Amino acid sequence: MKNLAKSITVLALIATVMVACKKEEIATNEVDETTETKAAIWDIDPVAYGPDLVVTRVTSTLPIVSPSACGGTMPQTTCGVNYTLIVDVTNVGNATASGYYELELDKPTGNMTTQTFTSPTGTLAAGATHTFNIGPAPFGGCQGVAFTTQDLVMTADIFNDIRETNESNNTARAYRYCGD
Repeated sequence: MKNLAKSITVLALIATVMVACKKEEIATNEVDETTETKAAIWDIDPVAYGPDLVVTRVTSTLPIVSPSACGGTMPQTTCGVNYTLIVDVTNVGNATASGYYELELDKPTGNMTTQTFTSPTGTLAAGATHTFNIGPAPFGGCQGVAFTTQDLVMTADIFNDIRETNESNNTARAYRYCGD
């Protein structure tokens, strides 16, 4: 019994010293946080919740030809032919996107241009789509002018106005066509 009492006294003394040391570390901020370890954080909800805007469709009246056929001349009836683009942006997330966002059309080749278009409404429900009808856009050339393979790149939410579950999937694969 005597040994038990001594053991309890020693444990109490050790606990008191440990608490005093911990209080001193906190008061003086002398904890080396670069080596401090913490318990693992458990993600109790592995499914991300929120909106996710993706360009899901791009269609146009632009002449699409194989890259090998592009580089010569393409018959055009008039100079500066206007074409239209239809771009769909879908919220593939699991929550409503609240707020307006910008769709950017970037033509990094040939006669370069960048244009932005504001979303038609301030909300986009999960699974819903905004359709942008762009045009007429002067991407055509003149008969007899050599055309090359051109790209149009569409990016939804270019300024990250909408907080999304995935900010890295907003740019669609380039829409490739033959033009100037």
